[in-house]
Amino acid sequence: MHPRIQQVLDLIDEQYQALRAAADAVPAGHREHQPAGGGWSVAQVIEHVSKVENVMAERVTQALAEARAGGVGPETETAPLDTSGHFARVADRSQKRVAPERAHPAPDARYDSARAALDAAHQRAVQAFAAGDGVALAQVEMAHPALGPLNLYQWGVSAAAHEARHAAQIREIAATLASPDEPAAAS
Repeated sequence: MHPRIQQVLDLIDEQYQALRAAADAVPAGHREHQPAGGGWSVAQVIEHVSKVENVMAERVTQALAEARAGGVGPETETAPLDTSGHFARVADRSQKRVAPERAHPAPDARYDSARAALDAAHQRAVQAFAAGDGVALAQVEMAHPALGPLNLYQWGVSAAAHEARHAAQIREIAATLASPDEPAAAS
């Protein structure tokens, strides 16, 4: 595997594991409970991430097919990607973002089904990016709805940062649910 695509896949997997760990740390009885004052439950956050990753995997697959058909060449760069700035910008929770309607979770999202959907979406995303092994992905651009035009390496970094962003959100939800002012979740 080309070192650049491996770097992206490692980052995606690292953040996926962190997202799962954050969700698993929330007691099962609280995962479907929305925090006081509104906001998504842990189950809804997980469902949202799975929806976003499914769409992203589909778009990356399509962009790769079009790039190959258009004659995009092989990757010749071997230097590691500088991902830190882009990652930090996407993962930054101080900048509020509103998800498009199609990425909104169901009001009654169930954790077990959302988690299964996340696991499947993660596999699709990994397969989509892995299919770009050896392709000059910096030359393949596609518009991101919130970030503008990104090359496919940046899309991979964005996917990982999106997971990091929502892992932080889940930790915030968990802290709120653990607050003494928060009513106990129904079992």
